[in-house]
Amino acid sequence: MTEGVTWNERRMGIREALNRNHKVTIGAAAVVTMGAIVFMVLQVRGGGPPTGVNLNGKVFFSTDDGKTWFVDDVRNIPPFTKDGKDAVRAHVYRTSDGTKFVGYLERYSPASRKALAAALAKPAQDQLEDPYASAELQCKKPGDATWVSMSDPKAQSIMNVVSPKGAGDKVSSVLSAE
Repeated sequence: MTEGVTWNERRMGIREALNRNHKVTIGAAAVVTMGAIVFMVLQVRGGGPPTGVNLNGKVFFSTDDGKTWFVDDVRNIPPFTKDGKDAVRAHVYRTSDGTKFVGYLERYSPASRKALAAALAKPAQDQLEDPYASAELQCKKPGDATWVSMSDPKAQSIMNVVSPKGAGDKVSSVLSAE
């Protein structure tokens, strides 16, 4: 702070500058507000295409409860049929020594999958809202019998991936087939 100028005097100078340039002030406030709204919508919308997509639009899927996985187009709506079996999204991770494993599996509920397929078959200009926004996404750990809705608090523990080598081993998400 400049010597001899009090905080109160400096604050009044800022206020006067904002009052003199009210168009700039309103514009800056609008930009900040819109940014905050976009951020909040993205955080709470609870849908959208799967996360962890690599740059070529491919993600991992599994037809055998995460024992093995394959790479396919992110636009596939899981579950979908692959080689006569239901394929679901597989979130693949790597341990500190490079071992890969499926941390959890993901799919849309049967009703949501049907609604998504119908909505995405329409031209984009005919869609009034994001069809993923209201879709129910479900998850489970490999080997679990029950799928859990992502809106259920239990889903957080499912998506909290721990290395098969133990909690002390660091894991990282694998985004592409290397």
